[in-house]
Amino acid sequence: MVVIGDLKLLHMVTSLKSLQYFNGAIRSPTNECPARHGANVCYAPLRLHRNSIQLHILTDKQTQNSLRLALQNEAFREITVSIYLMDEYKHIVSWIPNRHSSGISALYKLLIPELLQNRTQKVIAFDADTVFNDDILHLWKEFDCFNSKQIIGAAWEQYPDNFRDFGDLVRRTLSHTKDGNCLPIDEATVPAGGINSGLVLWHLEHMRNVNWNALWKNSTREILGRQRFLRNSDQCVFSRVLSDNPHLYYELPCIWNVQVWHPKAHKYCPVVWPDRQAEVEYCEDFKRSRVWSEIPALVHFNTSPKPYTNGSITKRNATLSRTHQYLSSLNMRI
Repeated sequence: MVVIGDLKLLHMVTSLKSLQYFNGAIRSPTNECPARHGANVCYAPLRLHRNSIQLHILTDKQTQNSLRLALQNEAFREITVSIYLMDEYKHIVSWIPNRHSSGISALYKLLIPELLQNRTQKVIAFDADTVFNDDILHLWKEFDCFNSKQIIGAAWEQYPDNFRDFGDLVRRTLSHTKDGNCLPIDEATVPAGGINSGLVLWHLEHMRNVNWNALWKNSTREILGRQRFLRNSDQCVFSRVLSDNPHLYYELPCIWNVQVWHPKAHKYCPVVWPDRQAEVEYCEDFKRSRVWSEIPALVHFNTSPKPYTNGSITKRNATLSRTHQYLSSLNMRI
């Protein structure tokens, strides 16, 4: 995760609390957070695993002290944290013209293989503006579906250019999530609108057979040969690399990156977000009445403002489907 600045730090705390909640590490004996009246509550019991979490964070010198202080939160006591300073890696990406609102920070995600080197075989990279709604262990199990060549797992960008194929994609995604089966290898395709890099699964063990540095740098130069800057930062590069090398791509089910930036996004990945507890697997009775709907496993608030930081609520940044109740700022304050 890349955390630079106080606002990103605030987002990180919310994201990590949601991760730890569904990891079984956050509990309260009080009844301060009861389900809303009339809410669809799931009661199927789920045994929590309390997975061991190793967190890698890239930050700058100005944010470093505040970051260390925030990580002293009781909710994060079971997380092992490694912190890296961006100054050591800035020269690798500073040459890239980038107009995205995230600035240079998002480009550091391209350096994850170099950053971690031989320290780990697999890693899940997620943006600070994501909120978990499921156990991260279920996401980790997606690595079991990678073939020997696939190195990157990501969901499609919820972009209008991708919507023309959404029907078939939704059917395959829901079949994958309900049956627990892997998608056929030949069905993993990179759409015209590319992938969304808010959540990326990196199979670093497979990547040892690929010259990743050459791939992303060559793709970046090709993009800049046609335009003066990157419009969507690292996402442009990821999409170009995978479009040119589709055999490296694993298609992640859309419920693991439900994006709310676009008013038509629900057409791409129709979901309903019911109230649920961490011990709950899925609400089967609730889902059976909605053939086209799933429960989001991770929600990506790639919009501004964030509903959980300033209390605002609009159709643009809150609607996850046409049928669900609007998400309030109170729901997001974990």
